[in-house]
Amino acid sequence: MAGWDLLRDLELVVDSFQTERRSVEVSTEFTRVTTTVVFGGGGEEGRGEDVTYTTEDHEWFLAVDPPGATSLADFSRRLDELVLFSGDPKMEASADYRRGPRSGAAAERHEPRRRAPT
Repeated sequence: MAGWDLLRDLELVVDSFQTERRSVEVSTEFTRVTTTVVFGGGGEEGRGEDVTYTTEDHEWFLAVDPPGATSLADFSRRLDELVLFSGDPKMEASADYRRGPRSGAAAERHEPRRRAPT
């Protein structure tokens, strides 16, 4: 049995969502920005860092409505449906970087990238 088959039906409680933006000036020409995604529920907290390189891609960040009690499979499906950028990312690889902080199962799927309407 594949690993995902063992995990997909696990109960998951997600009551809160927030992001934490951090930056550090690496040089006079480059400021490194990251956004940490934080999901909370059931007394636990899960964190994942969006390591998209361009500062502009951190200016707009997706919002998530916490679903409460759900399964890992349902939560992953919901994350796959999210709009990741308000337009095209500044770097092509950024779409893959932004997928990482979300559920590992959702990040492994290679569905078309969704973008917000302009």
